[in-house]
Amino acid sequence: IVITPFQKLGVQLRDVLGEKAYRWPLVDCSETRCIAQAKYIVSAIEHCRYNSAFIQFLKDINERRGILKIFVDEVHHVLEAGKPDFRPCLGAFWTFRNKLLTVGVHALVVGLTATLRSIDIPRLRELISGCHGTMPNFRRSCYRSSVQFQVGWTQSDSDAQEMCIKETLALAEKGK
Repeated sequence: IVITPFQKLGVQLRDVLGEKAYRWPLVDCSETRCIAQAKYIVSAIEHCRYNSAFIQFLKDINERRGILKIFVDEVHHVLEAGKPDFRPCLGAFWTFRNKLLTVGVHALVVGLTATLRSIDIPRLRELISGCHGTMPNFRRSCYRSSVQFQVGWTQSDSDAQEMCIKETLALAEKGK
């Protein structure tokens, strides 16, 4: 199970994870087929509510196949859960997690982020594990040699947009 903070990221992750990845809410397959075939279920955090259809769906998957891990992508966003005026769905994630436990889904929660500050680690550990300092933390470089950045200067936004389009089309022709 992969939980993302934004709908658009869920679309991108499903594409990256391949044909055995499905998005919740299900659009391109039935629940039966998805439960039988899915390697990954990708959902935006908005669907992670206490009494949601997603809870029942995950319970069904867990009963039929088991769920080992729940990945929370860009997990640093849940640190904003204490701010009621900023995306209330972030705070609802923790009641969702507790509800999963009551229906028998005891999957390991794995938080993924490339931008978590060291000073935020203790608070995030407590949010995810429920107690202070008991969760392991693995920090690795997120450097990817295939990702490159280029800075270009233009006179206007439309010129910048045109330059980006040309550069992207040139890379696409090269198969990159």
